[in-house]
Amino acid sequence: MQVIFAKAARVLAPFYVGSAPVVSYLLLGWTAPTWGLLALAVIFLASWPWLRAQWLTKIERPALRRQALQDAVTMSGVLFLRSFALDRPWAGLQDFVLGIIEKHNANYAQLRAAVAIGDEDKHGIAKVETTIEGWKERLRALSENVDAIVMVPVDPTGKDESGVLYEIIHTMSGHAEKTIYVMPPLAIWERHMTGTDLADRLPELWADTMRRLANMAPRLALPPYDPAGCFWRLRGEPWRFPFSDDGGREVLFKVLDHKRVAHAAFRAKYDPEGYRADEVRRMRERLTGGKPPPPGLDDRLL
Repeated sequence: MQVIFAKAARVLAPFYVGSAPVVSYLLLGWTAPTWGLLALAVIFLASWPWLRAQWLTKIERPALRRQALQDAVTMSGVLFLRSFALDRPWAGLQDFVLGIIEKHNANYAQLRAAVAIGDEDKHGIAKVETTIEGWKERLRALSENVDAIVMVPVDPTGKDESGVLYEIIHTMSGHAEKTIYVMPPLAIWERHMTGTDLADRLPELWADTMRRLANMAPRLALPPYDPAGCFWRLRGEPWRFPFSDDGGREVLFKVLDHKRVAHAAFRAKYDPEGYRADEVRRMRERLTGGKPPPPGLDDRLL
């Protein structure tokens, strides 16, 4: 509810402020209050791009973070996966992903929140905290419930048992239809990684991740690195999209729309009246104890 109120206030604010001097003129004519309201409206509308950014940062995004964390395991949103080593030097990557989601929400009248696994830091994407022993279970639960996954498949650790490599295999083998992979452009990577151990190493890190992935899962593969970068996915055509706001919105729409169409087709075939949705959910929870269902559990069996 807080998120809806914040979004409505942001959308309607220019309308209310702009209409205030008009109403004042109709009621009072060209009096001092009307001139004062007109001056305030001009100042407000002229500075609206800056005020809108402040509203998003100070009010709307914190509300989205609270909602995302509250609904993390049951949400229909976006899961962001990456190496924790990217968080500090490239903090803007999370804001870039959030901006794409926000523009998608604005264009398609949806409400998609984003979460990531990690220590909550009050910045960027909301972090779902977990333990070293429980992060894989948390990953499986989140992956099962979100409608899209965005992942940066770069593993700087060099270890075969790394968390990033596990996440690559997990998404490619179990959630390929809803995962969007990020190939960072070389110029952007270097701008953020200058002065860190990751500078001047992206092609090397990408090739090393490819090699270790091929050793662990020979049927899975990353595409060769392209300095221009891109968004890409394993399923569907086209599979490659520019690394830009427009490219991100396009691939996000295709993934979410595919999810919507698949769900609608299932409902139309097996539940045309919509009666079984709650029944299936309750039966699934009884069978699994609230945990993600085992692979291959088909709702038609319930």
